[in-house]
Amino acid sequence: MSHTFQVGDRVRCVAAYDGKHEAVGRIGTVHAIMKNGNVGVKFDENINGHHLDGACDVGYGWWFASGRVSECLEPFYEVPDSPIEIDEDAWAEFLGGFIHDTNEKAIQA
Repeated sequence: MSHTFQVGDRVRCVAAYDGKHEAVGRIGTVHAIMKNGNVGVKFDENINGHHLDGACDVGYGWWFASGRVSECLEPFYEVPDSPIEIDEDAWAEFLGGFIHDTNEKAIQA
């Protein structure tokens, strides 16, 4: 599945590029996109990479060629550790004034 990344997107490396097997499974942030489509990722952990032309500490960066981006990177969505609190009144209003009781029947809020 092809994905167009933007600077700031969180990504997971799913395949090695240019011999960088240390990056596989690691999570990072798209830090730069060049005019030719190459994508620079700043990883959260040291992958024994480079410094993205001075944009990060040595070892944390790696460039992915435009033709290989979709096979090497996938979007990464972080899930919060704790449950999200929902304002039930606001949710009912958003749903058009209807909520469900414990018997799963729609009732007017």
